[in-house]
Amino acid sequence: MKKSENAFSLPYRFRIGNWVSALFWIVFAFFVAATLWGGLTIANKYWGFLLMLVPVFLFLIFVSYRYQGRFFLEYLLGIALIARIIGTILFHPAPESDFLVQYHAAQSILQGNFSFTKSTYFTYYPYQVGFSVFEAFFLRFNNSVLFLRIVNILFSTASVGLFYGIVQQVTKKRETIQFASILYPR
Repeated sequence: MKKSENAFSLPYRFRIGNWVSALFWIVFAFFVAATLWGGLTIANKYWGFLLMLVPVFLFLIFVSYRYQGRFFLEYLLGIALIARIIGTILFHPAPESDFLVQYHAAQSILQGNFSFTKSTYFTYYPYQVGFSVFEAFFLRFNNSVLFLRIVNILFSTASVGLFYGIVQQVTKKRETIQFASILYPR
């Protein structure tokens, strides 16, 4: 018997951590497959783009475990920014659904009209008035949907850096920080 083992310890290959790790990877693979399948069914004209994400994602996972440099966060922010710009150019997201309602509310705020607060949407979701005011603040500088897209790209890229900082506070293991940070921007 080794010094580190006692009479009641299991051999290394039977420890619970290995089973939890294996379970994590199985669940993770299932969610990746479900995400890709869902993306293919929703946007079937972009199937090539979605399938291209699989090797890119695998490459990023490999890099997160192998990269030892000091500039991982900067590279991560750069990749997140470029991915968001490419997504905006390829998919041309227009305000739809509740975002369209909030966009029209922001336009009303710019004109000084707050009657939108009496609508059904804002009666059920009053906290969304804050988002409309937030949108109106940016629309005051440049009243275009493109400007809102640019602001959205910048804020969502900044959230990647915020997530990296939070994970860094939770754990000090470099591989875990990098892997979690790569998973976040998806």
